[in-house]
Parts: sequence; C-alpha cells; structure tokens
Amino acid sequence: MRQWHLIDGTMDNLAAVERVGGDVAAADRAMAIREKGWQVLREHPRAGLGAVGWPPVDDPFVVQLSPDDWAFVRAAFERSIRLSREVMTDSRINEAARAAIPEQVSCDEWMLSVLDRGDGDVPE
Repeated sequence: MRQWHLIDGTMDNLAAVERVGGDVAAADRAMAIREKGWQVLREHPRAGLGAVGWPPVDDPFVVQLSPDDWAFVRAAFERSIRLSREVMTDSRINEAARAAIPEQVSCDEWMLSVLDRGDGDVPE
C-alpha cells in the first residue's frame, strides 16, 4: 500500500500539471493508472481502515499494470526528481518551500529503487 500511495500521488500531480496547457494524453494516462488503483481499492477487504478511505499502509495492494504503464510511472518519478532539484536551486522560490523539497526527492528516489528491484506491490 505504501508504494501505491506514492504512485497515486505522483500520477495525480502529473495529471493536474499536464491538464493545464500540457500533454492531455499524458494526463489521461496518469488518470487511467490511478483508476486501476481505485478498482483494486473497491475490492480490497480492508478498504477504509487506513487514511482517507484506503486500506492500512502495511496491507498488500497489488495493482496490475502493463509494462508500458510501469515505464510511464517510472518516467514520472524521474521527472519529479529532476523538476524538484531544479526548484530546489531556484532562488525565486520561497526558502521555506524549497526546504521541503529534499524529502520529496528522497521519497521519489526510494520509489525508483523499489521499481528497479521489483519488490513490494510493484512488478517483478
């Protein structure tokens, strides 16, 4: 479940950004990936026992995605890391906002390592 929270949030962010003057096809794909997670959620026996209607964070939560969708997810995390590092060094951005970015980068890098290892509830 922990991994899916990061994937769902990253897909949500990507879709929101791309809907505003960006790549609508990428936004649609991100939302389709999120929908696959919501389908698993609707069938999960412990849905609602965790935060915001999700199962508890330590519960297994396996979402079946195609290899192309997993590649899309991976690319989204790579993009998030790249953009976060750019913002971190941009002096025009509020210092307090920039201070929170290293934690986000760390989470994204951890998720990439999980995707690369193929453990947890992500593909082998």
